[in-house]
Amino acid sequence: MALWPTYDILGKHIKINLHSKSWRYGPQYYKSAGDLHDRVGTINISPGWFEQAHEVSSICPGSLSPANHSWLTIKRPVDKIAPSAELKSTSDGQVFAWLKQTMWIGALSGGILGLLHPQQYAIGRAAMLEMLYQPDMISNMDDTQRALTVWASPFTALSLVMNRQTPVHRDAHGRHPWMDLLLTHGSYNRCCMELRSLGIRLAYESGTAVAICGKVVPHAVSDCDGERACLAYYMRDSVHNRLSIPAGSWMNVMEL
Repeated sequence: MALWPTYDILGKHIKINLHSKSWRYGPQYYKSAGDLHDRVGTINISPGWFEQAHEVSSICPGSLSPANHSWLTIKRPVDKIAPSAELKSTSDGQVFAWLKQTMWIGALSGGILGLLHPQQYAIGRAAMLEMLYQPDMISNMDDTQRALTVWASPFTALSLVMNRQTPVHRDAHGRHPWMDLLLTHGSYNRCCMELRSLGIRLAYESGTAVAICGKVVPHAVSDCDGERACLAYYMRDSVHNRLSIPAGSWMNVMEL
């Protein structure tokens, strides 16, 4: 099944926040909509996280860019885990329908993670089960159960990003040993991913999958010619911590 046409289901949910100062959601790093056939913007989807959570980026060595600054939100004991707003029963159902139609891509993310980091895969699956086994931690169990019926990935969350370049940053919402999985595709040319601390620059062509420890390795993605979408799968440390799931350890080749 072609993935790009399914984005029409998401419609207005893929958007830019014109008032945001965050490089992730504000207009600074997105292509101009007038230059594209398709939309620009981001949508964050999760079957269970904290509703008022803010993504956090660490300051990269040698970089003083404001793009690397964000606020850290501390979770209180009374905070409950809940699906992202677009997955709740009160939403219009478009995100639920999209996940149902594209469960294969979530399953693919799990297959890749299972090969690269089996322990993290097991931790992710445990988190999905604990959401069902610990109702006291959940805001609305009906919404959570419904969301999990179409969530086929072991990752806690997914960001679908359309037509945006990414400045050098690190992601601080996970744990150091965890891998994030980035799947890029579209009709575009001349796009590169930079892993600055490793001195690596990759050809980031359509169909490429990159797994990195996003909390450790500063990374960036250049602009490109054409239209591009990225599906970024990741896990939330705050969710796993609340569910009392062990952090796990670093992966090494001896465990493969």
